[in-house]
Amino acid sequence: MTIIFHHSLLLKFECVTTSFCLPLRTQVPRGKPWPDVFEKAAELLGANPAKCRAYEDGESGLESAWRAQMHVVDVREMAGYPLSEGLRAAMIEQRAKRDWSKPI
Repeated sequence: MTIIFHHSLLLKFECVTTSFCLPLRTQVPRGKPWPDVFEKAAELLGANPAKCRAYEDGESGLESAWRAQMHVVDVREMAGYPLSEGLRAAMIEQRAKRDWSKPI
């Protein structure tokens, strides 16, 4: 979020939701991996979450979007994403242990 503010990118987005302390009316009470932030974004856009696509770079964000019933894209898997070999190995290990079917 800091990068978005620093580069004035916030103005490029139709809506922004957050679960941390900002004076935005779009705050949600629980952070990731709960789906609140993604559900709120869909609500603000007037969209069905199942028709939305979420781009994420972290395991808790991926789970959060999945729990919101969105189509989830792991940007770490996209060509050109800067990821060290150590982080890539950790990501593969996380994916092998992934079980989002359990309650949070």
